[in-house]
Amino acid sequence: MDKLKLDRRSFLRHAAGVVGAATQAGQWSAAGASESYEASIEQSDIRIAEQILYPRKFHGRQLKMISFSLGGVAAGSIGLGGRGQLCNWEIFNRPNKGFRPPYAFPSIWAQAGSQTPVARVLESRILPPYEGQDGLGSENVPGLSRLESAVFTGGYPFAHIEFEDKSLPVKVELEAFSPFIPHQPDDSGLPVAILRYRVTNPNRAVAKVSIAFSIDNPVKTGDRSSDKRVNAYRSSLDATGLYMSNPGLAPDNPMAGGFVLAALTSAGTRISYWEGWPRGRWWNAPLLFWDQFSKSGETGAQPEPHDSVGVLCLQATISPGKSEAFPFLLGWHFPNRTPEWCGWSAPPGEEKTIIGNYYATRFKDAWEAVEYAARNIDSLEAQTTKFAGAFRDSTVPGEVKDAASANLSTLATTTCFRTADGEFHGFEGSDDTRGCCFGNCTHVWNYETATAFLFPSFARSLRRSAFGYSMDDAGAIHFRQLLPDGKARSGFAAADGQMGQIIHAWLDWKLSGDDTWLRNIWPRVKKALEFAWVRGGWDASNSTLTGKDLSSNSICANGYPPHMMWSSTALILCAGFITWAR
Repeated sequence: MDKLKLDRRSFLRHAAGVVGAATQAGQWSAAGASESYEASIEQSDIRIAEQILYPRKFHGRQLKMISFSLGGVAAGSIGLGGRGQLCNWEIFNRPNKGFRPPYAFPSIWAQAGSQTPVARVLESRILPPYEGQDGLGSENVPGLSRLESAVFTGGYPFAHIEFEDKSLPVKVELEAFSPFIPHQPDDSGLPVAILRYRVTNPNRAVAKVSIAFSIDNPVKTGDRSSDKRVNAYRSSLDATGLYMSNPGLAPDNPMAGGFVLAALTSAGTRISYWEGWPRGRWWNAPLLFWDQFSKSGETGAQPEPHDSVGVLCLQATISPGKSEAFPFLLGWHFPNRTPEWCGWSAPPGEEKTIIGNYYATRFKDAWEAVEYAARNIDSLEAQTTKFAGAFRDSTVPGEVKDAASANLSTLATTTCFRTADGEFHGFEGSDDTRGCCFGNCTHVWNYETATAFLFPSFARSLRRSAFGYSMDDAGAIHFRQLLPDGKARSGFAAADGQMGQIIHAWLDWKLSGDDTWLRNIWPRVKKALEFAWVRGGWDASNSTLTGKDLSSNSICANGYPPHMMWSSTALILCAGFITWAR
């Protein structure tokens, strides 16, 4: 029977004809319907293509669901929302969708000449619908005035927000990023987010401006007995700010660690701080802070007693027509990653073993990480800007650039991490509070190429996992890696995953030209390839197989007979590798 051949144009014509007949739309013929419908579809395609420019701009209701990842690759992240709010604090070695401290927001105070000063929460207005059992609730003080609107421009790794408010006597915008420098995984893997507010004075008079960041110490658990949080003021040549910790947590607690709210200061910048808001009854502590800040644009003397919401305030005088930067740095350090905590499967008895974080081996605490970023910020930003500029100026369509850059942000989410030994690992994705589907799953991760091109050391790490202990004596690559590595294997040999790892080994070599590396790994690659035809492998007789013919370590992903999946791949790879060997 001949296959029905139906191209897009013919399909639309037939579909529109059916719709026209079914609805009996008067004198509107099927041909007319098809042409009109097809024209509307094509015009819609054009409009969509015209709308997706790069970098993309969002405003109005589009701002509601944005969460832009700020953080280093494989080092955790904090989400920057479309309104300028901080959301999705995922710095604690596992997903944490929807979580943020009860109070974590910036505020701006501005006075032009002798005019009455204006104070606002430095976010655009909260957007309906208002969700949850308490509506807007009390967290982050929704009753305080915010700015009228904002325009969010996203082109990873940079986010830019232009705030708008007629009542504010100055113009304010935010540029936020974390260093992202291809082929430099260490400088790209800093547990630090940089938020630089830039304020411009359009008035004829001098403007005095303050920006204060309030953050509730996030280093805590639900156990009140261990809640002994402390915020300590620190200052060095590189940074000034608050170091937040909790001595009440045991040293091996997964939440034990530290968080930093810091700022970079320049000549003429006045800094003030509170280690905590005034401790009040019920919900009046935010109002006590607001009364002080909105009056003077400073924190004043440290209140006693105080709570755990630290404040760091920068104040500067801006000449007419000039601009001033207010740079804040957020840093974190949580070294106690365990398989059980993050959702990664472990060999029996190893669930609570600390596998750690690589960034925690580089920096003794969050303050040291922030100091490193502050000391090297010019170089880190210049290199990140160079990458972003090259990406932006490429000639591929805007929608392709938008999709590609957005997906790169996955490297900075809890889907990816580096253990203390520096090895790179990835879940298939992230659930709300746990990683989803552990193990650098070969039949998922073999489809990505970002690591090979941008961070080759991550790709090499994935290859060490696949062709290392994960491969058994028969040559089968077990498709999920357990951690700690080297003690037990998980799963079976998935055909697409196994062959995908072989293709990746070829790609890694083609990109690097590293013959020494390939010679070292080649015996294992060859063994993995031979698993397709050796006894005990997939297809020793090269005959059609059934499910009963498959050994325990050679089940195919997707249920396809193995030889159907590997044959063409094997031929291509053999030819390529034999050519190289000669």
